[in-house]
Amino acid sequence: MSIRLLYEQSADAIPRIETKNDVAYQALQQSRLDDLPYVEAQEELEQLFDKNQLKKRLLGEFDVLEFTQMVSDAGFTEAVTREFCLEVCVQMAIHKRASPSTMIGMLYHFFDNGGSKTAAMQACANALIEAIEKDFVDYSIDREELVVRFLPSAEAQRDLERFQYPLPMMVQPKKLKSNFHNGYLSDMTGRSLVVLRAGRATDFYAQADVCLDHLERMNSIPLTLNLEVVQLIDNSWSDLDKKRPGETQAEFEKRLKAFEKYDESSKDVIQALSQLRDKFWLTHKYDRRGRTYCQGYHINYQGNPWNKAVVEFANKEELNG
Repeated sequence: MSIRLLYEQSADAIPRIETKNDVAYQALQQSRLDDLPYVEAQEELEQLFDKNQLKKRLLGEFDVLEFTQMVSDAGFTEAVTREFCLEVCVQMAIHKRASPSTMIGMLYHFFDNGGSKTAAMQACANALIEAIEKDFVDYSIDREELVVRFLPSAEAQRDLERFQYPLPMMVQPKKLKSNFHNGYLSDMTGRSLVVLRAGRATDFYAQADVCLDHLERMNSIPLTLNLEVVQLIDNSWSDLDKKRPGETQAEFEKRLKAFEKYDESSKDVIQALSQLRDKFWLTHKYDRRGRTYCQGYHINYQGNPWNKAVVEFANKEELNG
């Protein structure tokens, strides 16, 4: 049974874990087992994460023969290429809505032929008009913004919600060998700067004397899920009961939808991970002030009260006095 199949078979209530002919289930039934089965499960999780990076997965959704034929049948001018149309659809699938200036800023490089930037941006604007006319993207006159027309499949959307963020690790993170290593096993997932939002200072932090020992110590702490909290207590975000001052109804509904999507995908991830192993590890990074941040998205002990209550130490000790 694959990790993907665990998600497909997830139920509303978290079931009692049973032994199956699967490497992860076998591992749960043995008190002293070589780490290899968990390593295999972790490697599969990382492969799913690598595959479901947002733009990469969306490119795979749209970059098919049918799309090529659709572009050809649309009768674009010579300046509007298939690659431009593909990028338009991918970016709109990511952003859902975007101003013309935003899209031009992301796409004008398709028309940068060594001339002026202004000429390239104007050519891009003309191409976007063609894309609207050929029904590759919609345009809202009232809001003066482009609106997505083609969305990824329901299966792709579910996978993106589950796997586009690194999941908790089923094995203890690897030793941090450099400032560009986060503890994940694979070279692709495991390569990222240990300092968040470094921006233009990336090169500086890549060579800086950063204390990796502290991050390794935090990474090495095994954690577990409190499934009673998941089952009995509802998650919530602040200010979801009413609109914020100056907020439109559409903006309020967008916040509600964002919470519902996060809550559903978080419980989906918790459901599946609870069947893989009874403990997990989270990786950590610094911000530029030196503060330490847990890198969980669906599961994070630095989130709201519900997120904090869901995560516990795996190795518990009774405190006296």
